[in-house]
Amino acid sequence: MGKRQFRISQKEMLSKTNELLGRKVQVILAGNRVLTGSIEDLSASELLLKDARFNLHRILPNDVREVVYDQETLY
Repeated sequence: MGKRQFRISQKEMLSKTNELLGRKVQVILAGNRVLTGSIEDLSASELLLKDARFNLHRILPNDVREVVYDQETLY
C-alpha cells in the first residue's frame, strides 16, 4: 500500500476546511517550524491544532506557509 502526499497552501486552507478538520497533518510555519497534530478548528482568524500530547496550538493563518498530509492509496 502506498501513500500520496497532499500540500495545501495558506491561500487554499479555508476552501478545504471540510477536508482538513480532524485530519492528522503537519503545519509548516513561515519560520520553517513544523507542528504535527490534528486540526480541531479552522477559520479565517485562527487554526486550532491538537498535538500528540493533547496541547492546543492557536495559529494565525498568516503564520502558516502550508499544510501537508498523507493519504494511503491502493497502489
